[in-house]
Amino acid sequence: LGDPGLTTSSRCADLALRDYARGGLCVPAGGSGTLPDLLAASLPPGTVRTGVHVTAADITTVRTKEHGELGCRSLLLATGAGAAAELLPGLRVPAFRPVTVLHHTAPAPPPTG
Repeated sequence: LGDPGLTTSSRCADLALRDYARGGLCVPAGGSGTLPDLLAASLPPGTVRTGVHVTAADITTVRTKEHGELGCRSLLLATGAGAAAELLPGLRVPAFRPVTVLHHTAPAPPPTG
């Protein structure tokens, strides 16, 4: 939807708009800030750390300001593109274009079925 060069297939926009209209795309109860906790809930306790200042990262290791060096099998890095590029050399930072997002509160969940 934010692709002025029209390089993305129109099917992506079709799917997103269809799911919005059907009520399939939404934010969980509690807002998007609850997503890390929801994702971590299915993992073993102590395997997810949030709010940690990462100073370096590679395929098998994360170095943090608070906890030093930690081994890992995978890494979910939730930060801005510029900070991610500093941590991951070679990461291409795309050109960004402004997009306006409006959120509305519904009085009740959408009907199912």
